[in-house]
Amino acid sequence: PEKGFPKLAQVWPSAQLGLALAGVAMATFGENAIGLLTHGKFTRAYIFATLWIIFVMFENASKAAVAIIYVFNLGIASQRIALLASVLAVTLMVPSVYWFGAYGAIFANFVSATVYRGLIVAAARRAAPVPFQDGTLFFAMVVVLVTLVLNVATESNLLWRGAMLIVSTSILVIFCRSARQSTFLALKAMFA
Repeated sequence: PEKGFPKLAQVWPSAQLGLALAGVAMATFGENAIGLLTHGKFTRAYIFATLWIIFVMFENASKAAVAIIYVFNLGIASQRIALLASVLAVTLMVPSVYWFGAYGAIFANFVSATVYRGLIVAAARRAAPVPFQDGTLFFAMVVVLVTLVLNVATESNLLWRGAMLIVSTSILVIFCRSARQSTFLALKAMFA
């Protein structure tokens, strides 16, 4: 653990970038994709699909802390934390769904996941130093969320959504240097 999980640090940014690119695509053209899949029905579900992608990205944060939990055999602590987070999610879901509908369920799950990740990192830090390797992930989550909010707020046409896709993808590729490097190295190794 003291070496910072170098293999994980090399490979994981590529997966994070892939999830982020899928999120940006869903945030911009998800309405069209879901429209094709459902024959023009449920097209606004792209909002939930994009939020689900962000949630999947968030669920994959703190990989180094989870690895420390397993390396130091802290499975019981992990299960207690998971139970607490689940109880919190159910407890929050009742009032939040009542007041905010489906968005309330999303809110309750994000709060639960945040508490879970925070407690996992705290438990892992008691056993060993936890390297922070999620900067790319959190940056990408913000880019996907901003793209979604801009698309929903502007009710944009096809040309505007195409421009948002290009700009958001460019921002991700330019600023996610570690993801870009690890993807390049993985492709180079695959074709070498």
